[in-house]
Amino acid sequence: MSCAVEAWLDACETPEVRRIVLIDGPAVLGWERWRAICQAHMLGMIEAVLAQAAEHGTLLPLPIKPLAHLLLAAADEAALYLNASTDPDTACTEIMQIVDALIRGLTRV
Repeated sequence: MSCAVEAWLDACETPEVRRIVLIDGPAVLGWERWRAICQAHMLGMIEAVLAQAAEHGTLLPLPIKPLAHLLLAAADEAALYLNASTDPDTACTEIMQIVDALIRGLTRV
């Protein structure tokens, strides 16, 4: 999971991706439409990964759907935080420390 967040943050460092995904997409399409697109793609993928982890017994017994929403929100906020940072390298390191701690807190491993 932390690899997926790190890949997401790396992608969001690209100016074009950052502009489309974090700024223009939600503004141009409107929040409801943008959210529907995210739910159909990103949220579904996160839910699938969480469901697989739950089946394997590595995820604590938590409701998958709300957990997926919270993790998606955290990833989006992490990208926005990184984007606004004056020291992206330090910000990314700190974000990944937090992501790793969150994952450890959600798993039985």
